[in-house]
Amino acid sequence: MTSSDDIKYAGADKRVVRWSAQGNGTDPRLSRLKTARNPSPGRPGGSEMQKSHEKAATKCHSSRHAGGRPRVSEGQEILATVLAEPVARRRSPHMSQNGGNANIGRDGHDAQKATIRPGFGSGAIVRSGLKPVDSKVHETPHQAIPDGSRPGGSDLRTVITGGAGFIGSHLCERFIAEGHEVVCVDNLLTGSLRNLKGLEGEPRFQFFEHNVSEPIEIDGPVDNVLHFASPASPVDYLTHPIPTLKVGSLGTHNALGLAKAKDARLLLASTSEVYGDPEIHPQREDYWGNVNPIGPRGCYDEAKRFAEAITMAYHRYHAVKTRIVRIFNTYGPRMRLDDGRVLPNFMGQALRGEPITIYGKGEQTRSFCYVTDLVEGIARLLEVDFAEPVNLGNPSEITVMQLAQEIIALVPGTKSTIVYEPLPQDDPRRRKPDITRAQTLLGWSPQVERSVGLGLCLEYFRMVV
Repeated sequence: MTSSDDIKYAGADKRVVRWSAQGNGTDPRLSRLKTARNPSPGRPGGSEMQKSHEKAATKCHSSRHAGGRPRVSEGQEILATVLAEPVARRRSPHMSQNGGNANIGRDGHDAQKATIRPGFGSGAIVRSGLKPVDSKVHETPHQAIPDGSRPGGSDLRTVITGGAGFIGSHLCERFIAEGHEVVCVDNLLTGSLRNLKGLEGEPRFQFFEHNVSEPIEIDGPVDNVLHFASPASPVDYLTHPIPTLKVGSLGTHNALGLAKAKDARLLLASTSEVYGDPEIHPQREDYWGNVNPIGPRGCYDEAKRFAEAITMAYHRYHAVKTRIVRIFNTYGPRMRLDDGRVLPNFMGQALRGEPITIYGKGEQTRSFCYVTDLVEGIARLLEVDFAEPVNLGNPSEITVMQLAQEIIALVPGTKSTIVYEPLPQDDPRRRKPDITRAQTLLGWSPQVERSVGLGLCLEYFRMVV
């Protein structure tokens, strides 16, 4: 049985080569069909794959006359499935000999969409042309430097997808502070360049606007890939269900392809939503969840569940060094007031003096982790050799009604009252992480009390409301 990593599939991983009876009709790749990318000895499916290759090659060649033309009438075309050329035979002009060239996607093969070259200038910003430029943060021109060089003597280069988002931007700052070179990749669907203003002029930071569901190339060495690209709030993933599914599947595949090609560590941002509406409480990592795959929230829940599955497959089959973090409710500066999550909803409504909307009776529970605590846990997890999921969140549980009352108390003089709306379909009734694994493996637990975190978050929202 052949593997999807060995034979390209139509539309994404398989190329269908077309040739005509006009001309000699030869394709040089057919001569390599029997031997191209044969599996190493002992690899699962090796003998079956080789037989499949030989059968395909025999069929293709037996259909020809001695002169090499296919046995078809003039003007007819035939289709033959062939293995894609190894990447070494299709080196792009930008591909480096030292440090290499890798694509995000297709296991390091075949990406031609866009190239990130290792230029760090002063907070260099590279655009793919998807959106108009509207911020001073990317006025600095891109300055390319030779492959493999590491400006300023830094030791590590980290790629963060979704780095212009709420959590991603805090991660960019954290790894810059630790001396990394950081390449931020984001298509700005839900992220914002405003979140990166603090990195303006930073010589070790580079932003690249690109959708990671499409292939992309990165020159030079890469040590870490943190895959945080995805709509994450109900408003966003219900508005963009197809992009959400794509970035959880194709985007994760692409990020894993980069990590595999660069021999880099990959950390996947998963979510407590993989537990769905949980039937056990609190939620441990060995709980398989209670998810409605065809409900309105399924586009996000199942995208993340698939992302975890393919990440573990790459770890087991390709020995990619992977980590998975299951993120519970997180809050802090750079959340969007309009992103639909309960905490910014309540704070925005309280600051504007509007009624605070509670869905259901407000008896459902959540637990809220301040963003700096989460970032600390992610940084620790990246350094630990552990591939299975790890919950990161604050186990201090609170009802939605209690949260509304706490926020009203933080806004003196607010005219907000509480109104009730029907509970959305598949809304989790209880959500609380069991963080025993994080405590044991990482020596991590949240440090910021909710009263302190809510005050800091409210200060930020006062500036943007």
